[in-house]
Amino acid sequence: MSKQFKVNLGGQERNLAFAFDDAEMLAREFPQDAKEKGLGGLVIEDVLGFAQVADPDLPSKKTYAFVNRFNPRARKVLLFLELQRANPREKITEQRVGTWLNEHLQAGGNLFEIAYAAACCAFYSGAITGHQYDLEAELGDAAGELGKGQTQQPPTVQAAE
Repeated sequence: MSKQFKVNLGGQERNLAFAFDDAEMLAREFPQDAKEKGLGGLVIEDVLGFAQVADPDLPSKKTYAFVNRFNPRARKVLLFLELQRANPREKITEQRVGTWLNEHLQAGGNLFEIAYAAACCAFYSGAITGHQYDLEAELGDAAGELGKGQTQQPPTVQAAE
């Protein structure tokens, strides 16, 4: 079953798509992070801003908590790869994506909602974990609220396997 992921950037709604070749490019762009954290960890931590912490109920188990500590380059590169994959006829460059992100911020937007859509798309493709993983279903409404700036208590999620 196919799921659509979209973001509103550059004054229009744009489709996102992610494939195995994009995962390879992401790993090549961030080799140290990909090696240490795996691609799933790179997306969860560097794109979304979660950090791996001990589960309060079972300290030997790891979980993720939102700390809003992200890598802006990782966000931009993932979004660029997905926009380029989904919109092959459009001349999308990393610089253009950066301009759109700046415009989004200047208009009062929150980058988490865009990063969240990009992360969900990447995981759902199957190219991050080797199988389709519905991050949106795992995080639920709590993560979506972060994009609106309304959540006081950020969600925690289990590490994707």
